[in-house]
Amino acid sequence: MITNINEREEELALYDSLPVGICVINPEFQVLFWNRCLENWSGIKKDRIKGTDLRDKCEKLNNKHFQKRFELIFNGGPPDSFSSQLHKYLIPSKLHNGNMRIQHTTVVASKTDSPGKYNAIIICEDVSNLINEVQAFRHMKDTAIMELNERIKAENTLKIVNNKLNLMNSITRHDILNQLTVAIMSLNLLGIEDLIPADSKEYKSFKRIESALENIKQQINFTKDYQDMGVESPGWYDIGRIVERTGRAAFRDLAVTNELTGYEIYADPLFEKVIYTLFDNAVRHGKKVTGIYFSASEDNEGNLNIICKDNGIGIPEAEKEKIFDRGYGKNTGLGLFLSREILSITGISITEDGVYGEGARFLITVQKEMYRTAESL
Repeated sequence: MITNINEREEELALYDSLPVGICVINPEFQVLFWNRCLENWSGIKKDRIKGTDLRDKCEKLNNKHFQKRFELIFNGGPPDSFSSQLHKYLIPSKLHNGNMRIQHTTVVASKTDSPGKYNAIIICEDVSNLINEVQAFRHMKDTAIMELNERIKAENTLKIVNNKLNLMNSITRHDILNQLTVAIMSLNLLGIEDLIPADSKEYKSFKRIESALENIKQQINFTKDYQDMGVESPGWYDIGRIVERTGRAAFRDLAVTNELTGYEIYADPLFEKVIYTLFDNAVRHGKKVTGIYFSASEDNEGNLNIICKDNGIGIPEAEKEKIFDRGYGKNTGLGLFLSREILSITGISITEDGVYGEGARFLITVQKEMYRTAESL
């Protein structure tokens, strides 16, 4: 191995091809080898620096603490590392932008031909890009945390405002409904139907007032449902049980065929109102409805298609999309509008594709990620 500056450098030729800076010094800190990478980094040719004292180029090597660590190396001690976190560099060199190159430096002992004598091989790895990326990541993380905290504050403030608005809406809605109830009951107590002929203008005006009050009441109730929509997180709901419960509770006169057993969908908690609306729509607008049928099947894309059809008159072609518009219909025109809004929260769609004269047929399409079967649980 190399013992002085005149030894053969071909044994170190491999070091010239490595993408790290490598320098070999003897116990007097004289440079024995300076590889091509260090030439490029420092701009100092090996012929100029070979034989010189490295301490003249590297001020840190004049530090007693550094010299003690190198003394251990010259005595054949274990490898030593100079972390870029504590020591930015050992051999100074600048990047193209003028900043100092950040290095992770490792020093290892190298035996010489003289017993008990060791040289030091200094290996410098350029970690500037890595350090910059780490710093950029930390900055990005700190920025993200700050933005997240600001968002949390804004969301908390928004929740407080929404709670206050909801409270005000509830109080106002309650007061309006109370006044409507008084008005409706007062009309009934007047007994006008017994006093005015059914074919008179006055009787028709009375019925219009009565109908208008009922519509206002339904619209006020709609505002509560719309306000509650999306307030609570979606969940998994057994659609077969909901159909069974709804039919048994409010539509006992209908013959209900329920083939939805074993299916659950991920939907807003107001999903039950969607099923109720489908029952109610069949009774109100089907004219001759005696039965309603629910079934489900999976399509080629893995989506779940829920079918609700009745044996009523059906929906004319020109109205198949209009029935989902707010305000369209013979009553308040809010049920199917609200149903589509409720379903859309979790990406579920609803359309009507029945044949007019053969009954209404509603198609509810649930994306494959939004439903599950009893077998999959």
